[in-house]
Amino acid sequence: MNRNLAVVYILKDDLRKLWEYRCPKAAAKHLARWCGWAAVSGIEAVRKFGRSLMRAEEEVLNFCRHRITTGRLEGFNNIVSRIVHRARGIRSLDYPSIKLPQESLEAAPAEVKKSPIFQPEPEADTLGEVQGAGKPVRPEVAYKFDAHPSFTGGRIR
Repeated sequence: MNRNLAVVYILKDDLRKLWEYRCPKAAAKHLARWCGWAAVSGIEAVRKFGRSLMRAEEEVLNFCRHRITTGRLEGFNNIVSRIVHRARGIRSLDYPSIKLPQESLEAAPAEVKKSPIFQPEPEADTLGEVQGAGKPVRPEVAYKFDAHPSFTGGRIR
C-alpha cells in the first residue's frame, strides 16, 4: 500500500474528530496535536494544510463555541449559480424569480417542505376550476413552468 496515501487517510479520520468537540480547550489541544502529526508526516501538502489550520485556529475553535456553519449559504449560492447558468439567453427576469423558489424548495429540509406555505397549487382543469375546490383560478397559475415555451428557449420538453 502507498505509505503517503495511508498517512493521509489516518490523518483525515483523526481530523474529523475535531468537529465533535464541544470544549474549545480540548479542541485546541487536539488541533495542535493533529498539526504536529501533519508537520512530521513528510507530505508537503499535508504540512501546508496543517500550517493553514494553525493560522486559522481561532476561527476553527469558534465552531466548538457556536456550532454555526455556512453550509446552507454555500448550497444556496450553488443553486443561484446553476439557475443563472441555465438562464443564459433568456432575456426575461421572470425565469430566475420563478426558478429560484422552485429550486430552493427541492433542496429544502423535509420540515420546510411540509409547511402549508410551500404546498403546490392544485391543478386547474380545462374549465379553469380547481379540482374539488369549485372556484376559478387564473390560467397562469396552472402552468407547469418547466414546460412553458418562454422558459425552455421556445422548445417544449
